[in-house]
Amino acid sequence: MKEKGKITQSYTLVCYLVALTANLILTFLLEAVRRDEQIDEAGYVFGCYIVPQLSYLIVLGVFSFVKRIPKEEFFRPQNIKPLPYAFAVLIALGIFLFALLPNFYLQKALTMSGSKSTVILPPTGTAGEVILSILFVCILPAVGEEMMFRKTFCEGMEGNNEWVIIVLGGLFFSLSHLNLAQTVHQFFLGCVLCFLYVRTKNITLTMIAHFINNFLALFLERWTEGVANWTNPVVLGVALAIGAILLATGLFLVWKNTTAVKKNGGKVEPYTIILLIVLGVMWTTTVTASFFS
Repeated sequence: MKEKGKITQSYTLVCYLVALTANLILTFLLEAVRRDEQIDEAGYVFGCYIVPQLSYLIVLGVFSFVKRIPKEEFFRPQNIKPLPYAFAVLIALGIFLFALLPNFYLQKALTMSGSKSTVILPPTGTAGEVILSILFVCILPAVGEEMMFRKTFCEGMEGNNEWVIIVLGGLFFSLSHLNLAQTVHQFFLGCVLCFLYVRTKNITLTMIAHFINNFLALFLERWTEGVANWTNPVVLGVALAIGAILLATGLFLVWKNTTAVKKNGGKVEPYTIILLIVLGVMWTTTVTASFFS
C-alpha cells in the first residue's frame, strides 16, 4: 500500500492473491478428504461455498489490522438511508429474473458443446440443510464477496471514472468464479453491484442485493414447483420482461437519487492489470479443462 490506513489498488491485489492462495490450498485439502470418503457429498458442496468466503474475510481482517485501516472506514456502513434499500431489492429481483432465460440457454449450449461447467447447489431437502444453505450460500457470500469485490476493489479504485470502476469490478468478480457457466451472469451482476456501491457508498445495500440473488437461486424453483415451470421458454420470457422492468426501474432510481462520482486524479494501476491478467489465465485454464474433464 502506498498510503497507510487507506485501501488502495495494491491492497486489493495483495489481499485477493493471498486469499486466493489460501482458497486453493484449502480446496485441495477438501478434495483430498472427499476422495478418502471422510466427508459426504453435501458436506463437500457446503465446504466449497465456505472456504473462499472465510479466506476473503480472514485475509481482509488480518491485513486491515496490519495496515492500520480504521474499522469505521472498512467495516462500518456509510450513508444509511431507508429509500435506497427499496432500490436494492428492485435491482436484485430484476437482475435475477432477467437473467433466467439467458442462463437457461447458456447452460443448454454448454451441455451441447461438451463442457462440464455448471453451478452445483447444495441439498435443501431437510430443515437443517435449508438453514445451512441460507447461512453458507446466501449470507456468507453476501458478506465475504461484497467486502472483497465491492468494498475493497471499489475503494481501491477511488478517483477513477466510475464506469471504469464498474466495468473492471464486474470483470474482476466474474473471472474470480473460474466457471464458464457463471461468467456472463456474474459479470453483469458484478457491474450492477459495483454501480450500486459506487453511487451509494453503502456496502449493506450490495450485501442485501447479493443475498436476494443467491436466495432466489436456491429456493425459487423448489418453492414454486407445480406453479411455474422454469424450463418453459414462455415462463422464462415473462420473467425476463418483468426482470427488465424491475432492473431498469431500480437502476434509474439509484441514478436519479445519487450523484455521479467524477474522476479525481485516479488511474488504473499496474497492480490491477496484473490481477485481471492472472485471473484471465486461471479462468481460461479452468474453462478449457471443463471440456476435457
